[in-house]
Amino acid sequence: MSEGKPNPNQELFQKQYDEFQETLEALNNKIGQLQGDIEEHNIVLKTITTAPKDRKCFHMIGGVLIEKTAGEVEPTLKTNVTKMNDAVENLKNEIQNTHKQFEDWKKKTGVKIVSANE
Repeated sequence: MSEGKPNPNQELFQKQYDEFQETLEALNNKIGQLQGDIEEHNIVLKTITTAPKDRKCFHMIGGVLIEKTAGEVEPTLKTNVTKMNDAVENLKNEIQNTHKQFEDWKKKTGVKIVSANE
């Protein structure tokens, strides 16, 4: 009679597996977003470093455009790129840790991942 009901452990394992996959996907998405921001910042930096330091430019801070000079904006952009690169490295480390936790979880629970193609 209980043929239609999945094993409670199976449901728990599926939930835990899904959580690992969602975490990894979210981390990868954040890395992609940051890498796009880094590329944009680098394009602006490339342009701004060739401009005269007293040239007027606009810097968006929290949705508000602020008028500054190229010389004032350049250090801020460089700092932002450095911080974003550091954040990407931290996220990559977090992905590695999550993969390790996932592998440990698979060993501990004896779960074997079967792909849909098998």
